[in-house]
Amino acid sequence: MKKFKFTLEKYLDMKIGEDEKLKRSLSDITNEIGIVNSRIADIEEKEAHRRREHSENCKKGITGIGLHEYSEYMGYLHDMRIELDKKLEKLTKKSDEYKEKLIILTNEIKALNKMKEEQKQAFLKEIEDDATRQIDEFVSFKAYSSL
Repeated sequence: MKKFKFTLEKYLDMKIGEDEKLKRSLSDITNEIGIVNSRIADIEEKEAHRRREHSENCKKGITGIGLHEYSEYMGYLHDMRIELDKKLEKLTKKSDEYKEKLIILTNEIKALNKMKEEQKQAFLKEIEDDATRQIDEFVSFKAYSSL
């Protein structure tokens, strides 16, 4: 009995491997995006807290040194925020690229699986036709040999 063998099986396996690798990479980037968003939220919280604190200090009276420290700290937080925004933009762009590649790869895998199924159906039909032919030959042989 013949065994079904998809002609592009190794190529399909390779594409499935790429798909899994791409999904892991996308997951890693998604995790990084979450971390960066968390850090941005933390900076925003620090800025808001420091502004409230500064506002209260201004009501009480603030020294030049206190004003300078506030200005330096807020500048530092602003610079960190800009840096994180740039990093977030890069990660988002990379994530979008991976998503596009994943869509293309998924479509390729679907097409290969469809081809595999079509080849399998053709193989099964060939087996069935071969079995039918053998039965017909056997029946014909029995009919002619009994004459």
